[in-house]
Parts: sequence; C-alpha cells; structure tokens
Amino acid sequence: MSRGIHPSVQDAALQHIRSNATRIAAVLAYAAGDTYATATGAGNIVAQAAITSADMTIADGASGARVLTTASKVDTNTAAGNATHILWLDDTADAVLAWTDETGAVTGTAGGALRINAPALTINQPAQA
Repeated sequence: MSRGIHPSVQDAALQHIRSNATRIAAVLAYAAGDTYATATGAGNIVAQAAITSADMTIADGASGARVLTTASKVDTNTAAGNATHILWLDDTADAVLAWTDETGAVTGTAGGALRINAPALTINQPAQA
C-alpha cells in the first residue's frame, strides 16, 4: 500500500511551529509527554534564545521531507551540563511545540556562552509498507 503526505500538509505543521514558537531551548532532559513546566524547569535549560518567525525557514529536504531550520542563536546565561534535546517553545500557550535530539547543535563560545547552531526539524514522508 502506498503512503504519502502532500507538502502543503507537512508545511502546515511546520508553519504552526514557525508562527507560534517564541523561544528555542537546549535542555538537559526531555521525554515525550513532559509538561512545559518540567521542560522549562529550573536547572534543565542549558541555553535558550527568543525567536520569531523571521528566524525560521521551511524548505525541501531529502526524499520528499520538509525541514524547518532555525537561525543560530547565542545565550550568555548558560547552565552547566550537556544538552540532550532542542525544544521549540510557545511561551504564550505554555507549550512544547516540537523537540529533537541535540546532535551537536549546541557549542561553546568565548566567555562561557553557548551557541545553538541552526537546529533543524524534519517531517519525513511515511515509510512504505
């Protein structure tokens, strides 16, 4: 059986994040279903920065995927530890809109600040059975 998602559907999901995310954060721990309060709780955020829709772009990815890429951001108020996830947060609705594994998108910079290096969120086409 064939499966697929029209790019406009993929884009609608990514556009929701682009339109509503107000902050990006690199965190020490996140599990699916964690509340906003848990995700943003004291000591969990390693680096964070305010974002707007102008900081994000939606483009083609490999094999029909669509990708939301966020501009690099620097945080000068960092906590100790190694981030495991990147979160796109809606601080108005107290919601974690999306998350992905942190795979080297957070790097140290001079003065102890951390840079969140253009993390990407991908919506792939479904696997064929």
